[in-house]
Amino acid sequence: MSEISPEATTFAEINVVGLRQVNRALTLAAVSSFTREFELGDAVVLIYGAGPIGNAVLLNVKRHLPLSTVIMVDLKDHRLEVAKENGADYTINFAKTTPTERENMIKDITLRKPRPDLGSAWGVDLLFDCTGRNANDVIPEGIKMCRPGAIFIETGAYVYKTTGTFTIDPHEFCSRELIICSGWAYPFSTIDLAVRMLKKDKDLQRKYAKMITHKHALEEGMSAIESCIRAEGVKHVFDPWK
Repeated sequence: MSEISPEATTFAEINVVGLRQVNRALTLAAVSSFTREFELGDAVVLIYGAGPIGNAVLLNVKRHLPLSTVIMVDLKDHRLEVAKENGADYTINFAKTTPTERENMIKDITLRKPRPDLGSAWGVDLLFDCTGRNANDVIPEGIKMCRPGAIFIETGAYVYKTTGTFTIDPHEFCSRELIICSGWAYPFSTIDLAVRMLKKDKDLQRKYAKMITHKHALEEGMSAIESCIRAEGVKHVFDPWK
């Protein structure tokens, strides 16, 4: 079995997160009533956040559901370009569109898929929030983008309180009969599977390695953190030998 390149190694844990969240979504879909209405492989997937976690989710979605249609939303064009290279079918810049424009774009994309049992209803089948910030903007909007019976995975709120809070009328998710699931950690079995996957798949290693946009010396720690906060680039790593 191949080894993992030093660059791809920096994404080993991130790949575990991506795999875990996609596995949870697929497990929930398998027992959900909405999967009886269409083939899961033809799902429309919406991912908010095109940073390392969002791209890891994207890569794992495309690995498990290669025929799926994936829409990526982010504030930065350069991150959306990386998402396109990783297989995103559509990209939307959150900072350059209004909520109404995003709703119309996603409605148009989802209505192209045959969903005879939905009638006039529309929306994505699977949604992942991987932003880790702006919860009051992203989560209520995301719920409105979901079709009846969709699955909403909250997987970006890993840092205490920086994500913010959100307010939503319970009718918004009750009327859609959504399955809402949060993500925090993962079992050892997922770690083992994700690492073996990364070892075996050289193309996946290359895609992850290409996402490293900044390499910092150890003494550049504070400026590196500030650059991350500004969402510059995609993946920042420290190089002790730089």
